[in-house]
Amino acid sequence: MKNKLPFVISCVAVACPIILTIFLISAEPELAEAICGGVVLGCAVGSILGIIAIILNKGRNRIVNILSVIPMIPLGIYLVLLLLMFFRL
Repeated sequence: MKNKLPFVISCVAVACPIILTIFLISAEPELAEAICGGVVLGCAVGSILGIIAIILNKGRNRIVNILSVIPMIPLGIYLVLLLLMFFRL
């Protein structure tokens, strides 16, 4: 792998929900709120980093593409559930 930057960014994108959850647990007094907020915020930041890694990768490495999509999956599920709750379906 010549260009390691997309791989490093995709690894950080996968680790982002865990890092932000640990940070919010130490900063927030409510444990459940810290875990939920950390996972959602971590997936949002991880999704942005994943999109950047996919753009920089340009389809050269499948591992980078797979790692970049991982934080997008929980965020997509959360957004679908949020829309269902918003429209009361």
